[in-house]
Amino acid sequence: EKMVFNTNKDKIYYLSTVFAPDFTATTSVFEFDISSTTAPTTPIVSGTSFYGVGISDQDVLFVGDHNNYQGNGTVHMYDLDGNSLGSFESGIVPNGFIFK
Repeated sequence: EKMVFNTNKDKIYYLSTVFAPDFTATTSVFEFDISSTTAPTTPIVSGTSFYGVGISDQDVLFVGDHNNYQGNGTVHMYDLDGNSLGSFESGIVPNGFIFK
């Protein structure tokens, strides 16, 4: 997924990619409060190969990293302040998360 709602359905978490003149990409995760009238300008986290985003009902942000499409990807976990909670190897191009 490129955009997901939190459990309360009052915030949207989404990926946004910006390309530099040399075509290197930075992909960031932003949090948007649905009552806001302006888009956020400060990301929660940023990386060079983020591909998917999910949020658990415990407010843990899961970000899939495609690792430049070179083998398995990585799933990074963050709290909603952007602090790393760890990571683990996944299959190729992690995208879309399902939580029980």
